[in-house]
Amino acid sequence: MTDLNEQLLQEYSKEIYGTDHELSLKELIDSHKILRAFRLKSGSEMRAENDAIYERTKELARKEVLCGEYVSVANLSKMTLAEISSLIENLQ
Repeated sequence: MTDLNEQLLQEYSKEIYGTDHELSLKELIDSHKILRAFRLKSGSEMRAENDAIYERTKELARKEVLCGEYVSVANLSKMTLAEISSLIENLQ
């Protein structure tokens, strides 16, 4: 390891431990591996949660479209008065 790398590692050791404990390169790598594993796990858990939310939202939107009382203006303008009356009667 170069002198600069050793100096950076010593400075980082002091920053982390606040003492003269010298962090070894192996300790630094092991720590990094643990943090990476945690980040990857958290990322996959977040993706799974987002996927579940997306599926739930999609199902709620589907139910609203199929079962909701919303009628678009475009569809309403194509209906006769008898059809509008029937629609209103069926909604009540």
